[in-house]
Amino acid sequence: MFDVQCSMFASQSLSFSAFQHFSFYLTHLMTRTITHSKILVTGGAGFIGSNLVELLLRQDNDVTCLDNFFTGHRRNIEPHLGHPRFRLIEGDILQSPK
Repeated sequence: MFDVQCSMFASQSLSFSAFQHFSFYLTHLMTRTITHSKILVTGGAGFIGSNLVELLLRQDNDVTCLDNFFTGHRRNIEPHLGHPRFRLIEGDILQSPK
C-alpha cells in the first residue's frame, strides 16, 4: 500500500485526499518503531525510499532494497551498501527472477 501511495504522490494529478492518505502513512511509518524485521523496500534508491531504508536500518531491521534505478539514484543508498543488514537487488518488481 505504501508503494501505491508513493506513486500517487509523485503523479501530477494528485488529489488532496490522496495527499492526505499518503501523509498519514508516512507519518505512521515515521512515528512507529518497527524492529528486528525483514523488510522489502521497493524503490529504495529514490528520495522517499532511501530515507525509509535509513530509518529502518536505524531500527535494527534487515532491509532489502529493490530498485531498477529508473528514477532512483545509487548515491542515495551508497552509505548503506556495506551495512550488514542491507541488501540491494537491482531490478524491477515486474521481472521474473533469473
